[in-house]
Amino acid sequence: MAEHMGEQEKVTELGRYRRKQQKKFLFRHLGAFLLAVFVVLAGAFVWLNVGESGLKTYVGNVLKNIVSTNQYPISQPAGRVAATASLGNNLVLLDDGGLYVYSSKGNQMLTREHQYSNPVVCTAGKRYLLYDRGGRKLQVGDLLNNVREASFDQNILTVALSENGNYVVVTGDESYANRVTVYNAKGEELWRWFSPQNLTAVAISPNGRVIAASSVTAENGVLTATVQLLRIDEDTIQGQMALPNDVVAHLSFLDNNSLHAVTATQVVALDNTANQLGVYSYGGRTLMYFCDIPEYGTALALAGDSQGHTTRLVTLNETAASQGEVDIADTLTDLTSSSNRVLALHGSQVESYPLNLTQGTTLTVEDGMMIQVAGRYLYALSGSEIQRLKT
Repeated sequence: MAEHMGEQEKVTELGRYRRKQQKKFLFRHLGAFLLAVFVVLAGAFVWLNVGESGLKTYVGNVLKNIVSTNQYPISQPAGRVAATASLGNNLVLLDDGGLYVYSSKGNQMLTREHQYSNPVVCTAGKRYLLYDRGGRKLQVGDLLNNVREASFDQNILTVALSENGNYVVVTGDESYANRVTVYNAKGEELWRWFSPQNLTAVAISPNGRVIAASSVTAENGVLTATVQLLRIDEDTIQGQMALPNDVVAHLSFLDNNSLHAVTATQVVALDNTANQLGVYSYGGRTLMYFCDIPEYGTALALAGDSQGHTTRLVTLNETAASQGEVDIADTLTDLTSSSNRVLALHGSQVESYPLNLTQGTTLTVEDGMMIQVAGRYLYALSGSEIQRLKT
């Protein structure tokens, strides 16, 4: 009996040992599997973000921002500033000699020289598009210095860039008033369309599938603007709307199904078949500044009196309905916005408001000439340096 119990204990102990070894085997292989998954995902992330420029550039930019501290205010380039923009959380500055990108800590992430006579920049997603308005060259790039350059046989009138990397270029044409060409992120032509009328503005939806183009015609001295929505993957016109006695200066998609058309007298909201969702009339006021509110609507600065010493700020939602209005007893010199704030520059002050334009706060800047929101911060350019403030 004792011998039988001893054998039983040996069998039990052996079973425990085997189960323990099986657990070790399982955990060891599970750990190896998870490590392999991590390596694959990390490799895919690096490939998607690094592209052609290699790991060295990518890691260098990341480490530079991890170890550095805030360096603002910083000196700005000596050239005449033509425009500012945001590229993710980074500030983009364009002058008459180059394009510069600065991180939120003041590191210069990118420098691209150009020789354009009339440089213009637009940004979307992780990319910027720099072109020579009235010239024949453009370049599309990112923070990793992946750059694609292109030249055209006709002058470039305007361009637009989508979040998915597609971009549209409007040029002249030998047989038509304008040629509209859409390219993918690799610079490959996707679609071409010829307009018999002169185009005044163009936009491309975030998914890169729909083009909004505004044209203008004159008959008996009366101007009429027409906004068309063009589906490039189906080569069809989704819809169009005529705006009598008006000219469209700017088009912007709020999402893949709606857009705003900013004119000299009103903002019109359209759906994805060009049906009117709403309209906001300036009521005889003069449009001074406007800017897109990301994924929300449009902010306007309208002159308030004959001398222009009072400015009315207005925010419009997706249907062009007013979400707030406030008067500022001064002439504005710039306007910018984030996804939840509108900021107006006048003199050495920036008025910062939520989108309903209530409970504003005042920020002080030194000799502010231009302002731009990028990420969590507001950047103010004075002509010699760039300041950083929290919005």
